[in-house]
Parts: sequence; C-alpha cells; structure tokens
Amino acid sequence: MKKTLLIILSIVSLISCDNDSAAIENETKDLEIFVDGTFYKNMSFQSGANENCGYINLNMYSLGADDFIFDMQMTFLNNGELLNLSLTQITEDGTRINFNPPYLNESAIRIDNFVYDEANEVVSFDFGGKLYNPQDNTLTKSISGTLKYPNFGSDKCEPQFVPQITYDTDEFKFIANRVTQNRPTGSSYSFDFYSTSESRITITLDENVWDLPSQAYSFDQSSIANYVQYDEYFETIPTTNEEEKWFSYGTEGEILIEEKVIEGGRDKLRGTINMKIFNNTELKYTVERMGFNIWKDS
Repeated sequence: MKKTLLIILSIVSLISCDNDSAAIENETKDLEIFVDGTFYKNMSFQSGANENCGYINLNMYSLGADDFIFDMQMTFLNNGELLNLSLTQITEDGTRINFNPPYLNESAIRIDNFVYDEANEVVSFDFGGKLYNPQDNTLTKSISGTLKYPNFGSDKCEPQFVPQITYDTDEFKFIANRVTQNRPTGSSYSFDFYSTSESRITITLDENVWDLPSQAYSFDQSSIANYVQYDEYFETIPTTNEEEKWFSYGTEGEILIEEKVIEGGRDKLRGTINMKIFNNTELKYTVERMGFNIWKDS
C-alpha cells in the first residue's frame, strides 16, 4: 500500500497572479447564486475575476445575507475546463468550514453555456452541484447559479514551473487538477495526478533519477521502477474501499526526461510520455508526447 508522505497540492493554487488586478470589480456583472436554496445576487456579495496565463480565476465573498457568510472560488482553463471549486463557510466565531466537490467532472459539477470572449474580456456560464466537507461528508452544500463577468481584465503572464499534466486529443484527454507525492518504497518517488474526468496517472521514478543523465526510460506492465500507471475511477464497483474503485489498465511505453532544475530548494523535472494503454490485451488509448512537470520535496 502506498504511503502518502509529502505533498497534496491543488495545481491551480500554485499559479501566481498579480494582486493589483486579481479582484477587478465591475458594477455590470450579473451574478446569481443559490446555496442550499438561498438566493444571492450582485448586492449580496463582493466579487472579482481575472485571467492569468490561460487560467480564469473567480472569487465571490458574501456580505452576510441571512447570517450566512461564505467565500467561493472557481478556476477554469479558458476553454471552460473546471480546475478548482471551493466554498468556505465562515461562522460567527470565525471558524472556516470548507466544502468541495468529490471530483471535478460532469457527474459532480455541472457547467453549462460556458463562454469566454477574450477580445471583450467576458466570461459567463451556468453551474450546479453538491459540495462536501472533506473531514465530514455528512456536511454538504448544494449550489447552483449563473455568473457573467464583463471587462474582468488579464494579468501579465509569468509562467510558473508547477506539477502538471495537460493533454487533450480526440482519442485521449487528461487535464490534471491535483497531484500527490508519495514514497511507495524507500528508494522511489511516485506522483499521482488526478484529472477532471475521474482518471489518474501515476509516474513512479527511482530516487536517483535526478542524478542520472536526461534520457528515455522504457517501461511495460512488468516494470517496478521508472514507469507510468493509468487508472479510471468507477463509482459502480461494489466496495466501500475508495482505492478499490480505481481500475488499473496495462501500460507500455517510455518516459523521456528532458530538463532538470533546482529552484527554491526543490528538484524539478520536465519530460514527455509516449505510451499505449490496454484493457487486458485490447488497446484502449495511444498517447504521444504527453508533457509533464513534477517536483520532488525532500
């Protein structure tokens, strides 16, 4: 069994933005939000929006209607892919209670009629879903609404080296929104990337890969080091063990290490993956030059 040792990161939390423009206010914005059936409109909360390096960041902070104060944040790719959604309830004594969707996919969160007009700096969409407290899943919030932000502005893009996999073709799509770093053995590191479509890619590397020349590492279904694993989540699998609901596919291919740097005390690595994904002996997907970034915390 893997032991989660070091980090759990929301990828979008690692994207920096210019604080001067991160919360541009606009009186003509059209915001309608329902939280557990209570209606909130423009005058019920403060809000702001910006675009940074292809990410659209939205923030809404309620002003205490019906004694319920909350802060809701959403992050999209500019193609409408939802990367982050969180709602934090703030109680009278200042306690913050967090709510998140179990997964960022259509079965958990509905995003309809998404429009991003880059030229006119307008984003609009409808949404709905159910959020859960990560410590106590009996605590829930049902949300829905319509958001429209005109003239929300963009920040100067300063790309950051963050853990990420983004790959989208007609055959295979994987947009990571969360990554965990683990130590499955004392001599290896693994990186679990979770996608917006209930799938997971795990990259497992020898501990000394940072000391080796940049090169290609071949792997197949029998590899125990320097390999890539692909899993899909199936809610219908009859078990109460969440890990057992992940179905593992067979993989073979190569990991190409292209760049290694040390920044901010972290070992960072960039590369590409070529692989074939099998369901038993049946070829399910072919992936070519899927880029990835990872970093290792010691």
